[in-house]
Amino acid sequence: MILKKIEALCQEKGINISKLEKECGIGNGTIRGWEKSSPRADNLKKVASYFGVPMEELLEDEPAKEVVLIQKYRCTSDR
Repeated sequence: MILKKIEALCQEKGINISKLEKECGIGNGTIRGWEKSSPRADNLKKVASYFGVPMEELLEDEPAKEVVLIQKYRCTSDR
């Protein structure tokens, strides 16, 4: 769920995950690895800070409101 939220936030900001990793000083491929493993707190804090959201929002099980809005937009723009 963390990765999906980060992907949505990246899309909203118009960047890809590689650029996010570079901007945050996180190793290449680290964020994609969060799909299968838990992130280190310091790296998660960097990502949350970059997007201006609390770390808790990235950790919540339910989708962030931005994720839901982006998914709804995709559905309506595909028509």
